[in-house]
Amino acid sequence: HHYKSDLNFMKGVGWMALRSPQIESVKKAGELISETKYRQKPESLKFTAVVDSPDLIHAKNSYLQCNDRLYKAGDSEARHRYTLPPDHPDFIRARQNALNISDVIMGLHLRNCKGEMTVLFFSTQKVYKTSWEQTRASGYDFRIDAIPFQTAKASREIASDYKYREAFLRDRGRRIGFFNANDDAHIRHVLRVGKLQSDNLYRSGYAQDRGHFQSHLNQPGFLHAKRSQQLASNVNYKQPLHQYTCDPEQLNVKHAKQAYKLQSDVKYKSDLNWLRGIGWTPPGSYKVERARRAAELAYLREMGLQAASAQYGPEADQVGLEGSQQVTVNPDASEILQVKRRKMQLYK
Repeated sequence: HHYKSDLNFMKGVGWMALRSPQIESVKKAGELISETKYRQKPESLKFTAVVDSPDLIHAKNSYLQCNDRLYKAGDSEARHRYTLPPDHPDFIRARQNALNISDVIMGLHLRNCKGEMTVLFFSTQKVYKTSWEQTRASGYDFRIDAIPFQTAKASREIASDYKYREAFLRDRGRRIGFFNANDDAHIRHVLRVGKLQSDNLYRSGYAQDRGHFQSHLNQPGFLHAKRSQQLASNVNYKQPLHQYTCDPEQLNVKHAKQAYKLQSDVKYKSDLNWLRGIGWTPPGSYKVERARRAAELAYLREMGLQAASAQYGPEADQVGLEGSQQVTVNPDASEILQVKRRKMQLYK
C-alpha cells in the first residue's frame, strides 16, 4: 500500500538537473523575450564614459553650436555694439541718393539732457532745383532752324487734315484687304479657334459621335478578356474528353491507365477505409512493455502450474488456470504469439 502511494505521488512529477542544457536554454529564451529588459532605460545601464573621447567632444561642440539660447544671448549683447567707418560705400551711396531725391537737406541733432529733448533743424537751399535755376538765368535762344522748331513743323504736317484728305482721295479707288474672312489666314485661324472653344459645337459633335464606336478584334484587351472568360467559365471546364481510338497495347495508353489508377479517388478511399481501425503500437512503448512483461509472468505461472498439476492432479491445474485468467493481456500481441510458439516447440 505504501509503495503504491509513493508511486502514485511520483507520477507526473518532473525533475530537471540544475544548469542542464534545457534549463539554460529556457533561461536564455526568457531573457530574450523579456519585455522589461527589452524596454530598459539607457540611464539604468552601467557603463563608463571616456571624457576626452572624440565622439563626446564632438557631441558637446554640436550642442553648443545648436543651442538657441546661447545663439540669441550673443546676438542681444552685440546688437548695439558696432562701428562703421564714415567712408563706407554704403554711407557714400546713401548720401548721394539723399542729394538726388530730397528737396531739402535736414540735419537732425538729438540731445538727451535731464529728460528734455532738443531738436535742431538746419535747412539749406534746394539742391534739386539748382540746375533749373542756372538754366533759367542763362536766357533762351530761339532760332528758326532749331531742332524743336523742325520737329514741330514735321508733326504739324503729319497731323494736317489737308494731307490726310489728299491721301484718302488718292487711294479711294484701290482695294485694300481681302474679299472675305477666308482669304485672311489670321481671321480664318481666329474663326477656327472660336469653333473649337464653342461649347455648343462640342456638344453637337459629341451627340453625333456618341453612338459610333469602332474597335479591332485583335486588340490585346479583347484577347485578354476572352482568355480570362475561358478560364473563369465553367462550361469549358465540364466538357467531356474526346473519344480517341487507339491500340490498347500502346505505351501511352498503359501509362495513362496507370496514372488514372494512381489519381483515382476510389482507390485512395478504399485504402483509407481499409486502414481505418487498424491500431499500431511502436516497439518499446509503455503498453508494449507491459504486455510483454505480463506474457512472461503468465508463461512462468503456467509452467509452474503444469509442474504442480503433474504432482497433485487436475484440481491444482484448475486452480492455476483460474488465477491466470484474472490477468488481462492482449492475445494478439507479438510477445504473446512468440511465447505460444516457444511453448509448442517445447511440447514437441
